[in-house]
Amino acid sequence: MNLSPTVTPDTHDGQEFQKFEGHLVGVIDTPEQVLDVSSAAYVHGIAQNDVTILSGPDGITKLEQLEKSKTFFSDAPTDFIKKAKGLLEEGKALIAVKVENVEQAKSLADVLKMHGAYGLTHFGGLIDTEFTHKTD
Repeated sequence: MNLSPTVTPDTHDGQEFQKFEGHLVGVIDTPEQVLDVSSAAYVHGIAQNDVTILSGPDGITKLEQLEKSKTFFSDAPTDFIKKAKGLLEEGKALIAVKVENVEQAKSLADVLKMHGAYGLTHFGGLIDTEFTHKTD
């Protein structure tokens, strides 16, 4: 996936991927949509350093690190990670946006869906919320 220099996938540099908790995570199909969805997040008031794009082998490596570091009280959702790795293997990308709460996640999910993101899930402290329809 060839992305613009302003929105590039995180490269694996030996650091573990951040935890899912406190993030809205969604799927993006094409490089063009990565740029569009990321830009929509920035316009919505999200800081650039609060947006992570995972794609390709580096994204898969980061997901595997998270899966391996799982403990009993971990926030690493095994089924989600398995599905996400499959999506990255298909050439899709994931966007993970740090959010303050479920209300911000819901508002942002509506915006990101208008720009091509789907399968959006907010990983809260105790409850994960899927935003499958605009009216969620």
